[in-house]
Amino acid sequence: MKALLKTSLLAIVLFLLSSSNSVAQITSDTVRYADGSMFIGRGYLNGVINGYGTMIWITGERYDGEWKDTKQHGFGTMRWANGDVYSGDWKVNKRTGTGKMTWHTGDIYDGQWKDDKQQGKGKMKWAAGDYYEGEFKNNLVDGKGTMKYATGLVYKGKWKDNNFVK
Repeated sequence: MKALLKTSLLAIVLFLLSSSNSVAQITSDTVRYADGSMFIGRGYLNGVINGYGTMIWITGERYDGEWKDTKQHGFGTMRWANGDVYSGDWKVNKRTGTGKMTWHTGDIYDGQWKDDKQQGKGKMKWAAGDYYEGEFKNNLVDGKGTMKYATGLVYKGKWKDNNFVK
């Protein structure tokens, strides 16, 4: 009886989704889209993703984490095709909250984000050896902080748009 009920429910879901051209195939834990992208998880219902799961895009990007209304929302890790990786908080598909971004160049930012931008307190280490700890605004060093350059120079004080003020 349970197997029949499960099969019937899956058939109903498939019927409801059949009007959507974007979904090519659904199995119990996997949704395959017509463009080759795939969602793996148990949060897919009526064309909407909620809960925890993994989206793998045909472009090579991959997101493992929490979803709300088919948007990255909650904690998750995004891996871009070029090797960049962000692990942290998301809100409506944007890095918002606390998280760590590691670029394929070797640069690393660990701190606060708002609307996909470094915003608030954070630490940035550049692959060249420079290091900054302090405040950021719109992806720029902005506010109180300390910059330690690879050359040995240290600037502590106020910054504005990546420039030391005093």
